[in-house]
Amino acid sequence: EDYGADGMRFGLLTQVTGTQAMRFDEQKIESARNFANKIKNAARFAMMHLDDFEYGEPEARTIADKWILSRLAKLVDAIDKTYESFEFGEITRSLYAFFWNEFCDWYIEFSKVRLNGTEEERHICQRNLLFVLDNALRLLHPIMPFVTEEIYQDLPVAKETDYLINAHWPDADELSRYIDEEAERTITMVTDTVSAVQASRSRYGISPKQTMKVAVKCASAEEAQLIEAQRNLVVSMGNLESLLVGVDVEKPAESSVTLASGLEIFVILTGLVDFDAERARLKKELKGLEGDVAKFSKKLSNPGFLAKAAPEIIEKDRAKLADLSDKLERVKEQLAEIG
Repeated sequence: EDYGADGMRFGLLTQVTGTQAMRFDEQKIESARNFANKIKNAARFAMMHLDDFEYGEPEARTIADKWILSRLAKLVDAIDKTYESFEFGEITRSLYAFFWNEFCDWYIEFSKVRLNGTEEERHICQRNLLFVLDNALRLLHPIMPFVTEEIYQDLPVAKETDYLINAHWPDADELSRYIDEEAERTITMVTDTVSAVQASRSRYGISPKQTMKVAVKCASAEEAQLIEAQRNLVVSMGNLESLLVGVDVEKPAESSVTLASGLEIFVILTGLVDFDAERARLKKELKGLEGDVAKFSKKLSNPGFLAKAAPEIIEKDRAKLADLSDKLERVKEQLAEIG
């Protein structure tokens, strides 16, 4: 009644580990309900941009196209294997990560410019969006049958059946032709760089409208060439004023640092952050967190408390300590970052 049948099914399965009894977590059900809404919103976005749509096969024209089709191909293969081993929790987590993080957060964002581009670009993008959405609905259907069937009924794709429940399962062997390791590697570097910019904006309260300067140090000349080839994509997605890429890039003064696979990403904060005020605020926060961590650590190391307290209270305090410890480490990192 609160979260819907699809939300309940998906939320319960995300909690399955297969090795122990499950501690019920209603927040997982709520998160799954939100995921169902995300699926509907993504489908709505795709179908809102179908002006003069012409059906056709998907085409890996851009690096983003190659990446999402490669990720879809690997997802189908992984889902097939996890069904064979009855790893239902892993299935739901893989579907969630692909649909929400890769398809919605990145590919749809990559698509927005192309949907307003030339007629050819628009048609290719429309077909790719619908192809990925169609296959994702098929993968999601056994777990979320209602929302996926509802969307499928309105989907303007070639259908071999009237109902999604009877539709063919995606063929991993057929999709394997789309696997492209270089495209995946390249887009990972693009998203890591843009994510580093977004994180710095969030951490220091910098407006998304404010252009930023970024420098990226690469582990190899090959990686530098790959990300340099996507300069326009990184600049537009991150709203950058400048982008320096190379193997010999040094950390600029007053910059945040993000370590990614093969990359060191420096977001220059000069003129955007009052470092003295930020340093004072972080030191005050650090002192408070250190006190809270010490208090909970002492409590949880007390044999008397552990012997008398209810298990759910102990679990709650352990979760609180873990959260405080995580915040403490992040504040220390920020202090080290700004010096």
